[in-house]
Amino acid sequence: MRRRWCAAMAATTLLATALAGCGSSDDDGGTTTAGAKQSGGVELRVLEAGGASGEAMQKAYIAPFEQATGNSVVRASPSEMGKLQAQVRTGKVTDSIVELDSIQAVAAGALGLTEPIDYAAVRAAPMDPAARHENALCYQYYSTIPAWRAGARALPSVQQFFDVDGYPGKRSLPDYPTFALPLAAVADGVPLDRVFPLDVDRAFAALDRIKDDVDVWWSSGAQPAQLLRDGEVDYALAWSGRIAAQDGIEHTYDGGLLDLGCLVVPRGAPHVEQANALLHEYSLPANQAELARLIPYSGPAEGMARLVAPERAKLLPTGEGNRDVQFLQDPEWWAANYEDVLKRWEAWKLSR
Repeated sequence: MRRRWCAAMAATTLLATALAGCGSSDDDGGTTTAGAKQSGGVELRVLEAGGASGEAMQKAYIAPFEQATGNSVVRASPSEMGKLQAQVRTGKVTDSIVELDSIQAVAAGALGLTEPIDYAAVRAAPMDPAARHENALCYQYYSTIPAWRAGARALPSVQQFFDVDGYPGKRSLPDYPTFALPLAAVADGVPLDRVFPLDVDRAFAALDRIKDDVDVWWSSGAQPAQLLRDGEVDYALAWSGRIAAQDGIEHTYDGGLLDLGCLVVPRGAPHVEQANALLHEYSLPANQAELARLIPYSGPAEGMARLVAPERAKLLPTGEGNRDVQFLQDPEWWAANYEDVLKRWEAWKLSR
């Protein structure tokens, strides 16, 4: 996972700056939540995405950690690249763990903002190699997939989402090039195993064909589900955990974008020993299965799938038959190309 870093460093620096105000998946505004303070224990600060995902993380990972170690966790949200940068650059690091998406996590490692993960100290359970980075432990799969309100014509795949003649209706797309452009390329016929390196011209051309039918470009994970429930749009590209178990909303994983939520340890973080112990909890298949029961996101640990009920597993991004019809995000490609793509994206937005 460490190709092209020398050539990509300048672009990665600008990527980090551009992402400075962007949270990880599922953020819903700023909150701070303290766990139960244990006598004699260490207070560990975790900067995370928040929202429904954060509440599920508390129950599946943090509560077992607090019970097992006698330490306590203070959760704050939303997680942002800019907050990580500010702490490390000023030398005032207060968070021991920060949640980032895969693109941010790779960029942060390249910029020297994070410590290498000590997998021996973490005692991480065996996991999908895609989740194991030098400077990040990725703990959760999520997807960006087509969804539609009850009563709308069902979408067989992401290709039909872009077929506004055959599937007319109001649409909502993510206002993020990292999600919208790869999905547009797949909708235009790019094979799932050849999405990256991304054909940016082709992806923008596909978006040009449907931009007049897009009513809402969403920036918060909660938006598309609410829009669909309220009937304000008929179709949306949405994060899977927000819509997969929602009444009145249908979805398909066919042609979806599979990505990972990751955890990093800031350079100079306090309480690294305790942070490693918490990362251990995030790596365990039983804890990942518990999270999957609470919110439809799946973990990368080997054996997790066997611990989830079959009906629930069908809703998960890596459930049987779901992962095979999706493609995986490429954070390294974005680290090398984000600056140029973002400039073009911002210019293109003016024409929408």
